[in-house]
Amino acid sequence: MEQNSLYYPMMVNLLFHKCLIVGGGVIATRKVAGLLAGNATSITIVAPDISRSLQELIKLNKSLTWIQSTYEETLMQHFTIVFAATDRVELNDTITEDALNKGILVCNVSNGEQGNFITPATIREGQLTLAISTSGSSPSLTKHLKRQLEEQFTKPYADALQLMSRLRSDLGRDGIELTISARITEQALQEVFQVSSADYEMWYKNLRQRYTT
Repeated sequence: MEQNSLYYPMMVNLLFHKCLIVGGGVIATRKVAGLLAGNATSITIVAPDISRSLQELIKLNKSLTWIQSTYEETLMQHFTIVFAATDRVELNDTITEDALNKGILVCNVSNGEQGNFITPATIREGQLTLAISTSGSSPSLTKHLKRQLEEQFTKPYADALQLMSRLRSDLGRDGIELTISARITEQALQEVFQVSSADYEMWYKNLRQRYTT
């Protein structure tokens, strides 16, 4: 892959994927935690030894399986997402090459350009997920942007998302005509940051009266 490649952003439903993590150290632990946060239901860890944190995660999550072994290419069968997350650059490159030859999505933690996907910095708050990437060109700037977004946007936007999701559901339930529904939604976006969950019912009633009477 070319240096500083641009990546196509997408959100993946991990329910349909079997994930393989090769490695058992700090970075592998972080990748497993990220997959669990994304509701992954099938994660296999391959490593002779794993961190204490990973051991605790395995005890708490039925979706985690540990194969106590060194890496072999045959272990890659049946997986659709692979993380080459060992502490050896050469081994990560071998894992990555094996995955690419099989047409599998693979992230190389020691050299993102060697794989075919990278994981962005992620912020989660309720149903809101924010992902930040500099395409691997400046991890320090990525971390800086993540801190700024966490401080300025996360909580109010997560609350707004909850209300807007509820509004959308109620408009559909009440059979509001699509054109009117769009006008209500546009107006709601102007007001949602001043509305609390406790005030929702009255807010929704007022919005409907403004545009349906």
